[in-house]
Amino acid sequence: MARPYAEAIYRIAREVDKVDDWALALQALARVANVARVAELINNPRLSNEQLTRTIADICSSIVNHSLSLPAEVYNFLLVLAENDRLELLPEIYQLFDEQRVAAQGVAVAMIETAFELEPEQVLQLKQRLDRHFDSKLNLNVTTNPELIGGILVTVGDKVLDLSVRGSLESMSKTLRN
Repeated sequence: MARPYAEAIYRIAREVDKVDDWALALQALARVANVARVAELINNPRLSNEQLTRTIADICSSIVNHSLSLPAEVYNFLLVLAENDRLELLPEIYQLFDEQRVAAQGVAVAMIETAFELEPEQVLQLKQRLDRHFDSKLNLNVTTNPELIGGILVTVGDKVLDLSVRGSLESMSKTLRN
């Protein structure tokens, strides 16, 4: 559900040459939306869309710069999200927006899950192999997920490369059931 918002905002930001400004604003909004008390506000039916938007905008402005208020375009975007009950999508909207921004620079973001923590030299070797495999320059975001049992799970945009033990076991299980 966040993709259409992220794509629309990216298109608008690119047209007016404000991609970096929007990226900073969306990053701050995503941080604010991830705060537990703000999540409670978002789900509070007693607040009007205008009150909710103003509150989030004020919190965001105080995080970014105490003397700066959000541009009218960003405020209007927040209001649209509030009116459509989509404020909880702010972190995902930022992530998708940032992926488009980075991709436009010729770089893609690779989300890497590993069963065990990797050494810096292993990450470098993995990056080189994945750059060749996906035929792109990648920024790696590496996290540890012990549920994989072993191996890695790579996600680049809509492409998934599952080289995990868990993925292999699930594949064998499906094959045996059929």
